[in-house]
Amino acid sequence: MSDNTTIQLKRGDKKTLEQIYNGFYDKIYSFIFFKVNNQEKAEDLAGEVFIKFIDYLKDHDIDNVNALLYKIARNLIIDDSRKKKEELIGDEAMGNITDNNEQSLDFITNEQLFKVVFELKDDFRDVIVMYYLNEMTTKEIADIFEKSEGAVRTMLSRAIGAIKEKINIR
Repeated sequence: MSDNTTIQLKRGDKKTLEQIYNGFYDKIYSFIFFKVNNQEKAEDLAGEVFIKFIDYLKDHDIDNVNALLYKIARNLIIDDSRKKKEELIGDEAMGNITDNNEQSLDFITNEQLFKVVFELKDDFRDVIVMYYLNEMTTKEIADIFEKSEGAVRTMLSRAIGAIKEKINIR
């Protein structure tokens, strides 16, 4: 992000804030919804992400808006799950998951895939949602997880492997 954009945000420039909100809300909402599987809860948490984002601006400079928004979202989901037992995830867009060899998993139903993705550990579930559903790059995901791109590619590969293992694909 440019220094000028950071300055505009710190000054509370409504147009810049509106552009960020409009540009990221749908992705943040879908990421959260996929974790909480509750529309109302996802809407509440997505709104809270942007409130916390604005609060964060008061004391910090921002290099990567995308990474910061996803970090805030992940933390809010974790906080919410501590208050209440975490609900399982779901979303109709998971049918297009493929592995690094572009071998499609389309032959299994979305319902089967959802069930398997529900069972994945959080980091695997997050990386699957970010990469395949939100179409983020490995660089963007690496910034969010504070890992290297190679580590993210490995995580993606392992997540696909875990999905295949759970549905008995070799």
